[in-house]
Amino acid sequence: MNEQKELKNLKRFAKKIFDSKTLRKFKKIEENKEKLEVIKYLIKSHLDLRCHKLKEKIKKMKKRKKDVFFAEVRTNLLGSKIKLFNATFHKKDFKNVLNLFKGAERELENV
Repeated sequence: MNEQKELKNLKRFAKKIFDSKTLRKFKKIEENKEKLEVIKYLIKSHLDLRCHKLKEKIKKMKKRKKDVFFAEVRTNLLGSKIKLFNATFHKKDFKNVLNLFKGAERELENV
């Protein structure tokens, strides 16, 4: 039963960051253990990739002599928050990660 509950929570997280095409592919996986591992890996890799893209965007803006201090601070926090989420997979940690992404992206738009 614990595995089912964890799978349900991970599906909720996946719905917030993936498109419907990717979500349909999850349904094709038959075994719950495989589905669980695939979703965990995809969420982890998606968050890491998104963080990396944000850092690259900040580097480009720094080269153009823009003040990106606050966005850089939020992005530096993201690495540790993503690692924490990957260890716990709690809803609170996921919300913190998404809020940091939104805040950093907002800062970059305002620069």
